[in-house]
Order: sequence, then C-alpha cells, then structure tokens
Amino acid sequence: MKDRKLAARLAEEYYSGTIEYKHFMMEYPDNDDNDIFDLFGLIVQKPTVCSFREESKHKEDKRMKSIKALIKKLKQ
Repeated sequence: MKDRKLAARLAEEYYSGTIEYKHFMMEYPDNDDNDIFDLFGLIVQKPTVCSFREESKHKEDKRMKSIKALIKKLKQ
C-alpha cells in the first residue's frame, strides 16, 4: 500500500513540476503491482508524433486521462 501512495505522489509531483524526470525515475517504486507498472508505463512512454494535430491531441488527452485515473486509484 505504501508503494501505491508513493507512486501516486511522485506522479503528481512530476506533473506539477515539483520534481524533475530524473528524480521521478530514481524514486519510483519497483513493484509487481499492475497499477503501479501501468502508471509508470504511461508516464515514460513517448507520445507519438502525428501529422494530424487533432489525432495527436486526442491520443495525448486520452493518455493524460488514464494517468489521472490511475493516480486517483493508487491514492485510495
């Protein structure tokens, strides 16, 4: 449970600009929990560049929505 809350806190701090990517990577828990693993994957995945701006924006919006949902779930 402690790792879940840590993962959520680090993700929030990273997206708020409180910590840098390097710090996020070093402190993120190494855990077999699927939600922790999925959140990490979404954060480190590079958004694909698409010639259609609307499609790229839609994909990024969907990715951020998934990140926010996982953060919320991990905080419970």
